[in-house]
Amino acid sequence: MTTWGESVGVYMKSVEMMPEGSVCHVKALQGCPRFLGRITAIGITVGSQLTVIKNNRHQPMLVYGKDTLIAVNRKDCGGIFIEAVQ
Repeated sequence: MTTWGESVGVYMKSVEMMPEGSVCHVKALQGCPRFLGRITAIGITVGSQLTVIKNNRHQPMLVYGKDTLIAVNRKDCGGIFIEAVQ
């Protein structure tokens, strides 16, 4: 498992915990090299801003970032650590 960004601590939330309509900044990415390569290839990097569009527990999450609507599966959402924007 690889981590990019800040060290992941117990205080950090993953994007899957955010309600619909939330705006947040990516603080760290964690996962296998294949996931990290795919997520960064579409422009989601540490410091990116994301907006949660759809968060239904039984479907992939829909997030909007870098002028793109992205569907992310639940397992991968657990590796995107964020900080909510006030």
